[in-house]
Amino acid sequence: MIRPLHTYCLIKPDNPADTERKTKSGLYVPDTHLFKVNATQGTVLEVSPEVKKVKKGDYVIFNHRVRIILNDELGERIEQFFVKEEDVLGIIKAK
Repeated sequence: MIRPLHTYCLIKPDNPADTERKTKSGLYVPDTHLFKVNATQGTVLEVSPEVKKVKKGDYVIFNHRVRIILNDELGERIEQFFVKEEDVLGIIKAK
């Protein structure tokens, strides 16, 4: 478990595999493009004690700068973002 410091939140981005991989006209959309499109929405996993407006479990829109890639126990790749509270643009669903 990673605990963010200062005014940072740890956010898990939407899974690009959940989106449509082909356009209506049948063109294939590569994974890299899908990730860029969906990386601005995700679920807040953890927040530092200094974060006031965003809570764990919120579904948010955010600007990102710092991405971390971890491997879980099974070797699966996990992508997450450290985002300053000020870079959270809006809360879509609050818990």
